[in-house]
Amino acid sequence: MAMGEIKHLAAYQADWERCRPGIHADRHELALEGWDAFKRQGFPTSRRGNELWKYTDIRAINETEFRSRLPTDTPDFEELRGLAPIFESWNNIVYVDGDYIGNWGTEIKSRDPESADRRAHATETVHGEIASVESDPFVALNAAFCAAPLKLLASDDGDDSVVPFQAIWVSTGSESYARANYPRCALSLGPDTTATFIETHVSLTDEPLLEVPVVEIHLGAGASLTHYRVQLSGSKTYHVATTRVRQAAGSTYNSVSFATGAAI
Repeated sequence: MAMGEIKHLAAYQADWERCRPGIHADRHELALEGWDAFKRQGFPTSRRGNELWKYTDIRAINETEFRSRLPTDTPDFEELRGLAPIFESWNNIVYVDGDYIGNWGTEIKSRDPESADRRAHATETVHGEIASVESDPFVALNAAFCAAPLKLLASDDGDDSVVPFQAIWVSTGSESYARANYPRCALSLGPDTTATFIETHVSLTDEPLLEVPVVEIHLGAGASLTHYRVQLSGSKTYHVATTRVRQAAGSTYNSVSFATGAAI
């Protein structure tokens, strides 16, 4: 892949230095690897040598100065209920501008946002194990700046299926700067487990916004996952998502995507 450019490297550098002390110890190595990889790769603005991006013009992302992890106002949950497909029978895990807020619906065994449901017999997916920071600059950028990654582990333990999980990532805007958010999830299903995962991204602004989600999925032998992806973006949102799936023998992965808005 041809090396790109980072027009506002100084702004990214300032945010990196500000955010770095708050990175959890078990993510520190991945964050460092992501930051180093992003600086080396830059944004793939050139069409030559960039097979993955040659038909997508992302120069506007490079031209805009996006800022990360700055103060935000938590939106009203009732407002979110009217925007996102929320059902009380689901495990609904909510993030606002990268921060874990809480959950609605069915009780989750752990309130720790790093592990929303930890059950026996599920092989844990380590963040960065499936989606390498060297594979894409946006994956690297996410690894560097994601503050609260979500980890889901599920095994049916004899049940017919696992209660549906929904992760809702909400992005708010700012009139004084362009915001960037970096949602991240690692999902693992144990052998012969059937589950549904709803990945929902909601933008509450028409101001410029960069969303860079990364989802890594590991399916054990005979597991079956239905993955719904819902993207509700503003007209000035640049939404660049990466999903990587690793499947064991006999597993099944079904994906359905619904998207509105977004400049990209």
